[in-house]
Amino acid sequence: MENSLDFIGYLKDYCTENKIFFVAGPRDYQNAVLDKKIYDEYEMLLLVDLTFSPNFDDELGTVIYTGTFALGQKKEEDTVSSLDETFQQKYDRRLLKLSEAIVAMFNEMQCDGDIEVLSWTGSYALNRFDLNADFVVANASVKVR
Repeated sequence: MENSLDFIGYLKDYCTENKIFFVAGPRDYQNAVLDKKIYDEYEMLLLVDLTFSPNFDDELGTVIYTGTFALGQKKEEDTVSSLDETFQQKYDRRLLKLSEAIVAMFNEMQCDGDIEVLSWTGSYALNRFDLNADFVVANASVKVR
């Protein structure tokens, strides 16, 4: 990564390459963007809300980003996320696939060599936003060089 302060740009590029709709910023902003129905063209969504802490003692210019990374999906080939689904249906239809995809994303980031995952805890977020999408949310901390 050329600029450790441009992790948002890195994530945006990752999403463009993988046909994922990307939204950065606080939850209210994310909801407003998703309400515009731009997501219809994408199978998955990545939402991030991050804080960052530059290391001023490090001559390499590392930055630690901490926050939430939420990979979500409104629909797949056969069904659309709804309030009528049970948790097991959501898990079978979307959440397992999303779990695998977000873990693979973090593995790929680490393989680049400039990013180190310092901590990662996942959870499920169901029927989120006005969009009513299901998400796998990672509360994570990563070091970017």
